[in-house]
Amino acid sequence: MSLDDEMPWRSEFPEDVESFYDDIGWSFTAETDDFDVVVGNFIYNFMGGTAHPESQFLCDGWVHNNLIIVSEKSRRGAPMSDNNFHRTGMNPADFYGYDDLSIERTGDSVVWRLGDIEFTCSPPSWHLGGSQGGVEFDVHLRQLPKPVVWSYGTQADAISNGIGGGYCYVAGEGTITTAGRTLELRNIAGVHERLVFTSGLDLIAQKGADTTGFGQGMAVHVLEGDVWVWGLGSVDELMFFVTVEGTPLTYMPHADGSTITYTPLDPWHDKRSGLYMPSRWQVVCESEHGRLDLELAGTAREYYPWDLKRGHQLMYWFLCMANGSFTYPDGRVVPIENRRSQHEVVRNILVHDETFDGPVLVRG
Repeated sequence: MSLDDEMPWRSEFPEDVESFYDDIGWSFTAETDDFDVVVGNFIYNFMGGTAHPESQFLCDGWVHNNLIIVSEKSRRGAPMSDNNFHRTGMNPADFYGYDDLSIERTGDSVVWRLGDIEFTCSPPSWHLGGSQGGVEFDVHLRQLPKPVVWSYGTQADAISNGIGGGYCYVAGEGTITTAGRTLELRNIAGVHERLVFTSGLDLIAQKGADTTGFGQGMAVHVLEGDVWVWGLGSVDELMFFVTVEGTPLTYMPHADGSTITYTPLDPWHDKRSGLYMPSRWQVVCESEHGRLDLELAGTAREYYPWDLKRGHQLMYWFLCMANGSFTYPDGRVVPIENRRSQHEVVRNILVHDETFDGPVLVRG
């Protein structure tokens, strides 16, 4: 990514944009001697509130989202349970004002500071530092030798299309200190994310893609071993970017004629949220280049809210173990065996306005 990509994108858009979202951060899996770990760490701009009546967002300002799952390695393969997790920052009362974000750009880096958290972006390397919500971070990340995937389009595309963003794969190591203990993370594998949208993504209207009742959007990454997987999108328009033994392959059914099936399985009653959620998923991607068979088995979870003017969503994150294979057209098979994976499911839990014709998903 360029330093321009690492800057806030709002100044590139027309002043009269009413709804705007900007997102920078990382999601990754890692391990310690005893634990499997998932981390999500992001700074968001939700431009909404009463100052922007046409915005879909309830809140207005900047916020830091801090997510951590820690699961004992002995639980690999065990069924889902009501694990504790760390989540701070997404309470509407925790939002910062626009003047609270500090951006410092030099010749080789862009530094974001919000409260006591600090993102140092010096692509192709980054540093997550500072503290938030009782957690101290010292995590060093570096881009894997793969280009940025602008899955939603570049910054220039975002202005005309109402959405733009991309991801690059990262590795790294570092420490997270909380609750009197330090997690020494190694084998970090994940993505660095930049995403912006205005009119290009209506989060409540997207509920129409939820045909199973288990969620209308998803993301998944498996970035260990010989088969890397990065998939995302609404469940009726998924995109999967697969790297097999160093060769990149793309599955985008709406654009290239490939096929993707995504099947949630084994509902589990999450007594903490009150929801039934899948605890296992099967993914099959097929094209002339080969077939991906992937099974994700959840072992622990966390979730966080998105508060919207027309409803509410929960973003469920699962720590999974991934198994499966990639099969070449000539029949050669590359296995995926017991790889850590982070799987996100977007679940709408409330549409504010209901009628005898059903929920009001689109503003009239």
